[in-house]
Amino acid sequence: MPVTRAIISRTKRIQTDLMTARDARVDAVGEIVSSVKVVKIQAWESPYAARVRRLRAEEMRRLRRLRLYQAATWTLWSAVPMAVAVASFSAYVITGGTLDVGSALASLALFDILRFPLNMLPSVVNNIVDASVSLGRIQRFLQKEEHTRVAGDEKGDAVRIRNATFVHDGKRALRKSTREDGSSSSDEMSEREWEVALLKLQLADTAGELRKMNADDDSSSIEEEEDSMPAMPNLLALRRINFTVKKGEFVAVVGAVGAGKSTLIDAILGEVRKVSGSMRVNGRPALVGQTPYITNDTVRANIVFGSPFPYDDARYQTVLDACALRHDLALLPSGDACEIGEKGVTLSGGQRARISLARAAYRGDADLYLLDDPLAAVDAHVGRHIFHE
Repeated sequence: MPVTRAIISRTKRIQTDLMTARDARVDAVGEIVSSVKVVKIQAWESPYAARVRRLRAEEMRRLRRLRLYQAATWTLWSAVPMAVAVASFSAYVITGGTLDVGSALASLALFDILRFPLNMLPSVVNNIVDASVSLGRIQRFLQKEEHTRVAGDEKGDAVRIRNATFVHDGKRALRKSTREDGSSSSDEMSEREWEVALLKLQLADTAGELRKMNADDDSSSIEEEEDSMPAMPNLLALRRINFTVKKGEFVAVVGAVGAGKSTLIDAILGEVRKVSGSMRVNGRPALVGQTPYITNDTVRANIVFGSPFPYDDARYQTVLDACALRHDLALLPSGDACEIGEKGVTLSGGQRARISLARAAYRGDADLYLLDDPLAAVDAHVGRHIFHE
């Protein structure tokens, strides 16, 4: 029926919007719960509560719309058996038939048999719509590009990147639009717009490579080619980078905030999409991120994390000295056997950073160590000790 089809189509769209609003509310509540100590100390209860209430109000608004459409579906299908009976009897009489008691009772009995499946049909339709939306979300997740380890060759450099462009799939560019009053606004690109933008970027890089191959070797032609590149604003990317690290080298990448230092590390790990160019990474990497990962366990267990038992005590002691953890362990009640709580709540930021660094240093099977601003949370003299040791 056209009416039913329209209601189901609209219900599906509202269900999708409802799940988006529900995800936003759950993410906000999860953020508050994970940082409840900071929220209480800073007295941020009111702003966060207002944020959750606003998200919950939006979720309830969409939920009310969904329930209205579902109620319309139930009402429509509940009225169908009675409408079918009236229409059937009317058509029978109009066409010249004689409606006697026997025929009427037999017809009503048949319509009553059909009543239960017709009454169950709205529930089935609503469940199919819910399942369709959920399966669509699962399908989009499963169809995302697989994380593949960056390949290399044993005889090459540790890291070799040539004319490569990388973008963050999780940080889509903003689409600028102009309102009727003349003001501008920005909203996130849709999935299709994002893929089109990436394709344009890839085509632009490929065209630039072809022009460079056909151009003369003088610098002026290269500068003109670079200037002729189409501007791709808002794409969070590393554009045409060349980067080489030889085995055994110690390389520091220095730049302003937001210059792409962390994105470069993500690119080496294969965590961002490579749009163009080539990259080779040889060996097994070990990462020390800006946010230390600390488990609810002892200091020793966090450092020898995942290593075979028994642990290498000589290497462990060397790592403690190199990461300047001796003094900190002396202050803890049970030394390196002290429980440090979930996410290291009993430790300072510098202690958590050094434990994370010690974990990477303790693992002897890594060939490439990637340190993302490891000395930012430590004092100057401690940082100097770690750098030299």
